[in-house]
This record gives sequence, C-alpha cells and structure tokens, in this order.
Amino acid sequence: KSTVVCNNIALNLAVNLGIPVALFSLEMASDEINSKMSASMSDVNLHSFYSHLYSKEEREAAMKRMAENNPKLYGAPIMIEPRSDITINGIRAQARRMVHRHDAKLIIVDYLQLVGTNHRHGNRVVEVGQISRGLKSMAMELDVPVIACAQLNRQIENDGNRAPRLADLRESGSIESDSDI
Repeated sequence: KSTVVCNNIALNLAVNLGIPVALFSLEMASDEINSKMSASMSDVNLHSFYSHLYSKEEREAAMKRMAENNPKLYGAPIMIEPRSDITINGIRAQARRMVHRHDAKLIIVDYLQLVGTNHRHGNRVVEVGQISRGLKSMAMELDVPVIACAQLNRQIENDGNRAPRLADLRESGSIESDSDI
C-alpha cells in the first residue's frame, strides 16, 4: 500500500539519515502513524499485536523493542500534519513553514485525491488537476521534492499481474503530465 511506502520513506530518511521530512496524512491521525512507524522500526506486526495473536512472551518482546525504538522515532525530524480537510492552499502554506522553519527536505502527501480545493467545479478531474498543478508549483517554489500518493483505478485489478502505470491513476490526466517521476 502506498501509505506504508510513504511512511517507510519518511521513517528511513528522518531516523536513519536525520533528513527533515514533512508528511501530510489525509487518512490517519498522528498517533496511528507513530504507532505504525514504531512497529515498523521494531519488526512488530501491529495486526497480530492488537489482535492478541502474539503469545505473552512475543507480546512482551514486541513491547520492549518498541519502547527501545520510540526515543529514536520521537527524536527524528518528521513533521506530521494529520488533517483530512486540508486544501492545496493549506498544504502550500504549511509546507512553506516546514521548509523555512524546520528545513524540511521532502514533502509527502498521502494521498492526492483526498486533498481539497478552494473552488468546487463539480468536476473531480478538474479539481485533481488543480491539486496536481499546485503540488508541482509548490515543489518548484520551495525547491523540495514532493511525493504524492495517489489512488489507482479499479480497472487495474482486471488487467492480470501487470505493474501499474501512470495512466492507471484515478483522474490521471493532470497527475501524469505534472509528475516528473
């Protein structure tokens, strides 16, 4: 899942390399993100942990590993902005502050189709295009790479085992043309 990939990128850059990362999460609260990151750092399967599938000894060992790794996580330069109602202008304003005040070197948006716009057109493709162009211009203005997770069309599930392409992104026209990679 793209959220796992983005969280792991943020985690590795911030914890292992000390590179400041701004993470805009439109799906999860910061507590949930921190739990997932802590579990990832500690090799703990959160589903098994919370579902009580671990034995008492495994659970205690997992809790110990997470407690040992938490200082590294909480000391890492990861700035999490968990808002489900944020617009592209809100992201730009927050990202500008994170870059100027905290020297963020990467901005991650999870995920693009949930970002709001200030103008409702009734046409989601147009709105996603505005968001995509806004992220592209923000990256250029701030001179910082932006990773934007995006949802795939459901059709990909019927196309066998082929790897997804840019054209498989939901409302992909503008995303495809605005992305560098």
